[in-house]
Amino acid sequence: MVNESEMEDFRNIITDRNLDANDFSIQEKEDPMTGTGVQPITGTITIRRKFKGKEKTYKVGHGSTWIAEFSDDLNCGVFD
Repeated sequence: MVNESEMEDFRNIITDRNLDANDFSIQEKEDPMTGTGVQPITGTITIRRKFKGKEKTYKVGHGSTWIAEFSDDLNCGVFD
């Protein structure tokens, strides 16, 4: 669901802020398929800052903006 380029962007956002990527955990959850036919792959990603205990869940999949949302949340102190 989350592709490698998104994960690279995620790691870059963290390191650009002088944070350690090992301080964060990620859990992906794919939404169940409904019906038949071609459907976009969607789901959620929960990012947790381990030692702070702060976490937030973002929608992922085709057309999602979770990378930008995560970056904004880091800037606003959501994970502090």
